[in-house]
Amino acid sequence: MSAIETARRDPTKIHADLVNNGTVTTTKGGCYIYIPVGFVAKELAVISSTVTIVGIFAISTDRKTYGVSSVTTLIEITPTAFEEIDVFGVPYYEFRFDPGTVVFPNRNLQVLSAPIYNIASYIYDFGNRPFWFTAYDDAELLAPDKVKRWNGFTVFADQITADVYAAHTQRKVGDPKTFFRYTLKKDSDLNNPVQFIPLRSGSLNKTSRLAKLADVELKRGIRSALQVDPVRAEPLEDLFMR
Repeated sequence: MSAIETARRDPTKIHADLVNNGTVTTTKGGCYIYIPVGFVAKELAVISSTVTIVGIFAISTDRKTYGVSSVTTLIEITPTAFEEIDVFGVPYYEFRFDPGTVVFPNRNLQVLSAPIYNIASYIYDFGNRPFWFTAYDDAELLAPDKVKRWNGFTVFADQITADVYAAHTQRKVGDPKTFFRYTLKKDSDLNNPVQFIPLRSGSLNKTSRLAKLADVELKRGIRSALQVDPVRAEPLEDLFMR
């Protein structure tokens, strides 16, 4: 088990450790950055003679507490070393930065439109949320003001629309047919664990048997259509049944 699995989300230590020197950010005592290995296949990370990652990562000084970044453009980092580790059954890269070394060699980030499609595909379409994601992180990742700043355009007209988009794939842990929002009793419940499902999951997202059969891999669609009653009667389905 990786040490980061038991870490608590608290950015206090990392804020105290990182030092901005002009356009460069250094670490006083050393730190670690974590990203899913799957970012590489989606062109959200490039690991070669230089290392560039999308700014969606967890960062820790001691692997006991960590902070997070939700920047949707690319950032160059200069790790001392890195290795692949397992975090909750998912492969991650752990980048290590020795004390006194540079973490971010250039804080002047480029405004890039390209990462947004791959971010939406990896995180929402295929349901691959990083281990630190909460309902807040999920809803605010593509917030209009943030995407406009880092990517030069907006995906959603307002935050309410972004919230609705994210909420559709947030489900109750252990019961993916129940929306997470139905479990909320008070504001602090938004910090409770969430089960995220892929937006492409027709068996969990579609309301009628016909939609399930038409929208997913056939074997899975047939099984779901037979096992789960439709949410509501669809006129088109009724027409086909006649």
